[in-house]
Amino acid sequence: MAYTITIQGTPIIMPSSGESPQWSDALIQFTQAVETALTAAIGSFDVSPQTMNIDAYNGSGTSITNLSFSTANVRAAYIKYSVFRTTSSDTAYEAGNLMLVYNPNGTIGSKWEVVRDYVGDGSISFTISDAGAVSFTTTSIAGTSHTGILSYSAAALLQS
Repeated sequence: MAYTITIQGTPIIMPSSGESPQWSDALIQFTQAVETALTAAIGSFDVSPQTMNIDAYNGSGTSITNLSFSTANVRAAYIKYSVFRTTSSDTAYEAGNLMLVYNPNGTIGSKWEVVRDYVGDGSISFTISDAGAVSFTTTSIAGTSHTGILSYSAAALLQS
């Protein structure tokens, strides 16, 4: 007996094993509907969860891998992050959110406004260039054998 799967309002009739019609039409329709649903869930300028090694002291702005927003398309972005750093004698940790909004009429060097909300103290700060690239700077922590991980993801809100 066939059964129906509904994805984003689209009913797909899936035949039971050994039943006509063949599975191929239903399977193709199913995969196309899943593709459409996933495309809607992850925007083209969103950043999926990622991690970055920050094992070295990063005294000057270090670009965060894949964390850049197109000024032609993105009006705002919400970044979730966590940082955990440790040495032989100290630990620095933090979790938070960065809220960014782009103003094309802002002054040079300040086209993006940034609000940071966090808990803990990872001894880290964040900046964003006028071009939309997010960077971080760490403050040194006591001890030797520094290791660290920065985890992040982002959702972008489009201009139109």
